[in-house]
Amino acid sequence: MEPAARRLLLRDLTIVALTGCLWWFESHSDASGTGRVVLGVLAGLTTGVVGFLAHEWGHAIGSRLSKATIYYADRITSPFLFFFDTTKNTKRQFVAMSIGGYLASALALVAAVALLPWDQLSGQVGLIVVGLGVLATLAAELPTTIRVARGGPMPRGYVYR
Repeated sequence: MEPAARRLLLRDLTIVALTGCLWWFESHSDASGTGRVVLGVLAGLTTGVVGFLAHEWGHAIGSRLSKATIYYADRITSPFLFFFDTTKNTKRQFVAMSIGGYLASALALVAAVALLPWDQLSGQVGLIVVGLGVLATLAAELPTTIRVARGGPMPRGYVYR
């Protein structure tokens, strides 16, 4: 694994661990009122971040499985995991990269529905944020994937090189 990918993986595993800690504190806390609400909202919001990270890693896995050329972000503060090279990669590789993200998002949503406690604020916030993230992903990315799959041009923009 490339050094940049290792740094990003460590960053993301740290975020997952932090989310787990927030969930643990929320479920074992004696806090009430505002403190409990803040803890529940933070646990739910970070769950949404974990869903986003799963989506990004799904794109990376789809890229790697299709042998696409990608460049991992060189800053751990980058919200994007990698950049996809539209000049070196084929449309088939672009579609594979896209499908990887969609599959990971679907798995994140299934995990949220199956694992989050629906009777707690943290579970409700987490489920809403993950669900909205999946809908936003479909709205923002699916039209481009369909266009490219039908033979249209590869996209241009910040995450494409």
